[in-house]
Amino acid sequence: MDMEVLSLVIESVLAVLALIIAVIQLIGESRDRREEKKEKANREKEKVAIGAILMNAQKAAKLSDKITSFSDTMSELSKSTGNDPSRVIPMFDKMIEDYEANFFQIKPYLEDLYKKLVENEEMFPMAYGYGKYIHELRDILNIEYLRRARRNAGYDEARIRVHHLLVKCFKDQGGKLDPETALEIGRNTEHMIRALEPYYRQAETIKAILFELNTKYETRNGIMPESVIKYEQS
Repeated sequence: MDMEVLSLVIESVLAVLALIIAVIQLIGESRDRREEKKEKANREKEKVAIGAILMNAQKAAKLSDKITSFSDTMSELSKSTGNDPSRVIPMFDKMIEDYEANFFQIKPYLEDLYKKLVENEEMFPMAYGYGKYIHELRDILNIEYLRRARRNAGYDEARIRVHHLLVKCFKDQGGKLDPETALEIGRNTEHMIRALEPYYRQAETIKAILFELNTKYETRNGIMPESVIKYEQS
């Protein structure tokens, strides 16, 4: 084989190699573009999902102050020494009634939030903490569990004791409390306050979840409240 033929063969091989390299580069660039497009689509899905999460969280946050005020009422009651014993049970009853009424007002938004988190749990990395929020919201939405926890802590039993003590006081003592009865009512009232701790924890957990979600996602990927409003209107 003379030099011209050898040179031609080498040039042909190099040309083929160059073509192969160009094809490989083209495939790589095409794959990169597809990945970039896919990533962009995922980010858009993420924005929509987070927009929905924020929308629900902010709706719930508007009512959260009513929920968390329960803890303030409990705190004031536990510190007070001048409560009229005859008003103790009505005060507790109203406190629980108001809490549950406010909870049922906020519950639909918390349910929507829970559903949205479950739907999008696999879309985002574990670092987003979806599992934590899902678990906490599942417990929060189970109001019957909260009521059972109250009963198991002895609230209803202590309430009945206070009621009987007050009935006895007004029936047998003309409404005047003797020191022993007053002490017994005080002990049972304190028991009732401690037994309502699950309500206090739930109120604080709701407040914490809403704060964390709004803080965590409000500016992520450029999402601001305007985006939430736009999402809600779409």
